[in-house]
Amino acid sequence: MNDRTISLLLPVQNSPERLSATVLEALAWLPRHCRELEIIIVDDGSSDGTTAVAAQLAATYDPVMVIRQGQPRGYSASLLAAWRAARGDTLVAFDVAGAARLSDLALLFPYADSYDMVAGRYRNGDEGGVADRLIAQLAGLPLHDSRCRFCLLQADLAHRVDITALHPQTFTELLARLAWAGASLHHVSVPQARQQQALPPGERPRLWALLLLWLELQGGPAPATWRQPGLVGALLAVAMACLWLLRRRYGKR
Repeated sequence: MNDRTISLLLPVQNSPERLSATVLEALAWLPRHCRELEIIIVDDGSSDGTTAVAAQLAATYDPVMVIRQGQPRGYSASLLAAWRAARGDTLVAFDVAGAARLSDLALLFPYADSYDMVAGRYRNGDEGGVADRLIAQLAGLPLHDSRCRFCLLQADLAHRVDITALHPQTFTELLARLAWAGASLHHVSVPQARQQQALPPGERPRLWALLLLWLELQGGPAPATWRQPGLVGALLAVAMACLWLLRRRYGKR
């Protein structure tokens, strides 16, 4: 790994202490594993001291840059913003609010030359959640634990994969699209070294988004109206009500 250039992608919202600790940890030991390092912080509309901490880190340390999003756009969009700005040949996506430690990258590095993407999965607890198991069954994909937003992938691969950021569970979408495209994936168990911060409501897995993802993998982008589950639900309710009325009217004949 010493001849690689690494871009560390850090979406963050309202987590100044963890952001500072993560950047300092990265600066302390990541240069030993690469030729050149850049750290891209995406401040996702933070409303506390995170913005000031990010600015101070960028002013103090040359490898650090900050992308500021005035309004919260979610982890998915923040991660994509960092990807677009990254210049390294190896990308490291890390969740500042997650339960893993950045130093656990040492567990992923040995597989970097053998696989297109190396993703962490938590060693403790079950094998992911219902969302992972559902999409894995529907699409036949090797999804294990999308809660662990921690992965290492080749930059050229990331640039070729079309991630829309329309699905809250970014890593489910990322793993699914990579596997569907024939990329080689490998999962590595990492410990849950600290408490994971709760996901915002908009970032929690949603059944409708998973079904949309599956449909898109089957045959291209889903119609725009399908992305409005409230509208689709209302249309289905109307259709079911019409069927019920027709059955009552003509069913007894």
